Amino acid sequence: MRSAWAKKPLSVLTTADVVAYRDERLREVKASSLHRQFFIIQHATKIAEEECGWDVCSHIFNAIKIKRTPSSGVRRLSKTDAQSLIHAAGSCRNRLMQPLSILALETGRRRGELLSLEWDGVDFKHHQIRLQKNKSSYPRQIPMTHTSEGVLRGLWQASEGQDGLVFNLSPNAVRLAFERIRQGCGLTSVRFHDLRHEAISIWFERGLTMPEVAAISGHRSLSQLMRYSYSDTKALANKIRRSMSS
Repeated sequence: MRSAWAKKPLSVLTTADVVAYRDERLREVKASSLHRQFFIIQHATKIAEEECGWDVCSHIFNAIKIKRTPSSGVRRLSKTDAQSLIHAAGSCRNRLMQPLSILALETGRRRGELLSLEWDGVDFKHHQIRLQKNKSSYPRQIPMTHTSEGVLRGLWQASEGQDGLVFNLSPNAVRLAFERIRQGCGLTSVRFHDLRHEAISIWFERGLTMPEVAAISGHRSLSQLMRYSYSDTKALANKIRRSMSS
């Protein structure tokens, strides 16, 4: 709203005005971020034109191109690095950080999804986690692994059967604690979100198909999973060599 083009009447707005806004924003945010933000403007003009009958010159916004860099493969965590992070989390003052990190690695849940998880969404009888609040806005059933179920049962016993959140932590508390954890084990470039990336990569290595992985991960587009499916090039090379020798 502070941008010059936003103060102009639509009747005098030009493509050049919006292009200047795009170029200005690209100096501040990544192309992928601007693309998501710009989609809101495009959608608003479309609704205003088609449903409200406004003359909003939607063609101007639709003509703007935002060139995005193709997604690269995900960064993999070695088994040693993952174990180091989990071990360091066990020494954290916040006792919930180790089970939180293990569940992120076992379930592939985002930080927000784990922090919003409530005990009524944990189904020990059917070995599933029900997610109601998640990024995709679609409820999902997440199968428990033996490890994730063991962690959750331990937390359930510690909570003495009380209802409410499984992890009573704020996002900022997790961010600060994970910063100390990664500093402590010398993995300063690792993000908490990398635990989700690693979980998804492992599912592919275990032979799950793309639709199966998508059902667990929550991705709405299979194309988003392409960068995970062959993220471990060493494992892919070994698979090709085995097939050629058979």
